[in-house]
Amino acid sequence: MRNSTRSGWLRLSAVLALVVLMSSALPLSLIAQVRRPDPVPAGRRAAASVPKRRSELLFGLGNVNLEQANGTGGSVPLVSLGYRRQFRPEWLLLGGIVEVGRTAIDGEFFPYERRSLGDSSQFVSVDGSATLGMARLTADVLLPIGEDERYHAGAGVHVGMYGAFPSPAGGAGAGAFVAPTYGATFVGRADITRRLGAMGSIGFVQFTGFDRDRLRPSDPALEEKVFTTPFTPPPAGVKSFGSARFVVGVTYRLGVKPAARSTR
Repeated sequence: MRNSTRSGWLRLSAVLALVVLMSSALPLSLIAQVRRPDPVPAGRRAAASVPKRRSELLFGLGNVNLEQANGTGGSVPLVSLGYRRQFRPEWLLLGGIVEVGRTAIDGEFFPYERRSLGDSSQFVSVDGSATLGMARLTADVLLPIGEDERYHAGAGVHVGMYGAFPSPAGGAGAGAFVAPTYGATFVGRADITRRLGAMGSIGFVQFTGFDRDRLRPSDPALEEKVFTTPFTPPPAGVKSFGSARFVVGVTYRLGVKPAARSTR
């Protein structure tokens, strides 16, 4: 009787052990059949979340050309400071830009001053300088280049006002003046970090209403009334003229908002 009982317990123990073994092996077999998803390519992972430019500051150095028949220097260095914001559609950016430069004024384009030196008189050409300031509204269309959208290129237009502020202002009738300006540019931009970028633009500016006479550095009260000075008459001033302009600099993004991109 004991032997039969013992053999029954052995058979029961063997059955229970087999059940436990099968139950533990079943999840392992299921896990082995589940395929791990393929990794997303690096380029597509980068495209899945691209930082969008919502608004940015621009700082640059550049150059603009003036009409030398107006007695100014031909090339004027510029300091440029701007702001632009991205709108919908995303390729449209609107903003504004302020630029300041300084040019020399050639006294040979204006009457000489007569100055007494003992019993004799001298005719003196008076040179000067003028600060050029421009404030314009801008509208740019920038399209992405490449999947990661680190590079953008496009074109833009601008319209605003400019002013010339001479020093010294040569007596009555001379002094600062303000007039309209407009133009167009080709624009390029590259992201360096999520906030910092590099930019460049090249285009033209149209200056209208330029008044050369107001830049006069000599004083009419000291002009020679008998003799016409300067002895070689300068060319006529140009009221409206086009000018080449280029600027290179950096951009700083004020806000970064990730945008979901399609990975197909």
